[in-house]
Amino acid sequence: MYITITEGYVHGMTKPGKSQKHAATRLTQEQKRQLAEQQKVPQKTFLPDRLYTVHPGVQKVLVPENGSYKTVVDPETLYELAKTYASIESMATVLGVDPNVLRDPDNDAVIQQARANAELGLRASQFKAATEDRNPTMLIWLGKQLLQQKDIVRNEQTGPDGKPIELAVGPSVVAVLPPNGRDLDQSRRLPPPPVVAGPVSADDRTS
Repeated sequence: MYITITEGYVHGMTKPGKSQKHAATRLTQEQKRQLAEQQKVPQKTFLPDRLYTVHPGVQKVLVPENGSYKTVVDPETLYELAKTYASIESMATVLGVDPNVLRDPDNDAVIQQARANAELGLRASQFKAATEDRNPTMLIWLGKQLLQQKDIVRNEQTGPDGKPIELAVGPSVVAVLPPNGRDLDQSRRLPPPPVVAGPVSADDRTS
């Protein structure tokens, strides 16, 4: 007895023909494929990390909208660097990022705040050195910077024992230089003065 399945129907008591064998084989492969699909374990979809550290104080954050990463600098780390008045290029080299990252509005705000606080702290230290420690150099310097004070230097020249300087007025001295021969040679080379013809007198005619 032969049992075949053709298009969902069961046939029995008949010997299958070639078409029925082919149909039975095709359905068997289909069933195997369906069974394999059911038993197949779905592959895990790779999801990139949303956050990872690339340098101390620097992280890469995933942007879900486009799948790219944005470089994020730790504000405290950036603040400590910026308060030393380091340049953008120097801080970028230390952090291992592109200088344009530090020119981002958020990072630029941190840098400006750090530098402003550094200026305030330096000015406070200078005032403390001048007012509390009574440092003469700082007192003079702040007086010049804030009070427009300036040093007045007078140069006075005197004679012996502080007396006025005596100016002696004597006869003038005339230096006479001997001829060097060069000027005479030049005068000899000059052409003679031109002769101007004038009216001839009677004496000149007789002579």
